[in-house]
Amino acid sequence: MRTVFIFFLVFITAVSASAQSRQQQKVDSVFEQVKKYFNQKNSDAIYNMAGADFQKELSIDAFAQVTQKQLFLLGKINESSLISFVNNNVASYKLKLDSITLQLMMSLDSRDKLQLFLFQQYEEPVGDKTALVQTSNPLRSAMDKKIDSVTRIYIQKSTTVGLLIGIIKNGTTTIYSYGETIRRGKKLPNADNFF
Repeated sequence: MRTVFIFFLVFITAVSASAQSRQQQKVDSVFEQVKKYFNQKNSDAIYNMAGADFQKELSIDAFAQVTQKQLFLLGKINESSLISFVNNNVASYKLKLDSITLQLMMSLDSRDKLQLFLFQQYEEPVGDKTALVQTSNPLRSAMDKKIDSVTRIYIQKSTTVGLLIGIIKNGTTTIYSYGETIRRGKKLPNADNFF
């Protein structure tokens, strides 16, 4: 039975990774077109790649104003690289333009049209936290230690603020708190926090 479970888990992971890479390939393909049109200063072509919801929120004239009077003035995209692809949905790209480095966040709708198209100031990613994040985990039992070893991978990342884990075993509930409720708040999350 254990062999079947492990095979199933590996199979599900492989299928999930394959689906993610297909979605990422779609977003990357659209990004390459956006980059081409951006460097040609063709705001209409980029706008025509947007989905209905995007176009409903922002008219073609408003989009042209932003691109032509703000973005295109920054120069061409000389270099680009994928920073992240979160939840098999939102891609973030680092863009080196003639005069500045920006970050572009993009996602596609169900018809593979632009849904999210957001330029931001690029900030160099901060490395993982070096000091151990505070926790309520007493690290006494084997379960405590297993929870800690799995949780540390996530909670020590620079972008992670807090985490609350509840385990129900043999009718007993055990709560583990890690991190803080708000960044630099120094207060551990508890069972009363709303997430």
